[in-house]
Amino acid sequence: MNDSHIISAEVHCGIALYGDFTVGSRFSDIYDSSLELFEALGIRPDVAGGNPDGKTIDGYRRFKLLDGMFRKSVFAGMTHFEMVTRSEQFKKVRHGEFYSETLAACYSQAEWGNYYIVYGKINVFDNRLDTLLAHVKSVIRLLKPDYGFYFERPFNHGPMFYGMGMRFNNNCTFDDDNMEKWHSLMMGHAYTLLRSVYPLNFLTSIQLSIRFNTTSLEEWIRADVSRGTLSPFTDTITLWTVPEDRIRPVRDKLWETGVILDRKRHFDEPFLQYSMSESQIAEHYRTGQPINPNPSRHGLSEQELLDRIAGPNQEILKVVSPGVVENVTPSKRPKRGKK
Repeated sequence: MNDSHIISAEVHCGIALYGDFTVGSRFSDIYDSSLELFEALGIRPDVAGGNPDGKTIDGYRRFKLLDGMFRKSVFAGMTHFEMVTRSEQFKKVRHGEFYSETLAACYSQAEWGNYYIVYGKINVFDNRLDTLLAHVKSVIRLLKPDYGFYFERPFNHGPMFYGMGMRFNNNCTFDDDNMEKWHSLMMGHAYTLLRSVYPLNFLTSIQLSIRFNTTSLEEWIRADVSRGTLSPFTDTITLWTVPEDRIRPVRDKLWETGVILDRKRHFDEPFLQYSMSESQIAEHYRTGQPINPNPSRHGLSEQELLDRIAGPNQEILKVVSPGVVENVTPSKRPKRGKK
């Protein structure tokens, strides 16, 4: 097996945090906290990226150079940074090509979404999970995120992209196929749906109060020890720990009840029924406001909406409730361009 095959199969693990971050002058604290994690693990970043003075630098540069630029600008105008330690085999690979990171921390408070992701090769954290959790706790106290989780992912499935809510390639897993709309929820700061069930889930009152089958998610978890345990993590975060062998059954149950994001249920059906944009759908889930069923609200006449959702045999289909589709084909459908 050559190096590329070995590296592509390497498992990375990390923690992703999301929310409507309002860091302000504490941007430097997030940066310094990330650097402290590298130092605690005995690793130094060798490249970095970011936008000192609000000007994005194309690609990665030597860490020492960018670190100096960041500090000279006093982090003014910055909305994102990345610090990365690359695998030895890929020290000379340019940014834009894929390489396996030993350890990386990425922070964004930009238009493409708010996130903090720290991840690395799983062996970096052997017997050091407490170090990672201590770091995450300090970041949570600074950022006050709305949601987060611990994940594991092979390098060739794009661990960084997974955390960013972006599809990396066609090596689909359960999460990839059904979570590709996660980025839309990130953009809308809508965290009233779970992305999935993970070994460690960082929940706020937003998720704990999700209701289904006359109960809340918190009540449902506490009702049965096989569903994992809840414990305080910070003043705003409750840690939901789920044993590895219980993740699948717990996830399947919450998937059935609509607590976990499902592309078809939570995005495709609102689009088909109401022609809602992805940002409108995210806003609906963020605020909990009912959907206005009047298609003219979205700039479409009833006939235009019907034309838009024609079925495969030219019948007109309307989603009347999750999983229920009604054939509403008119007996005489007017031809286009004729009155």
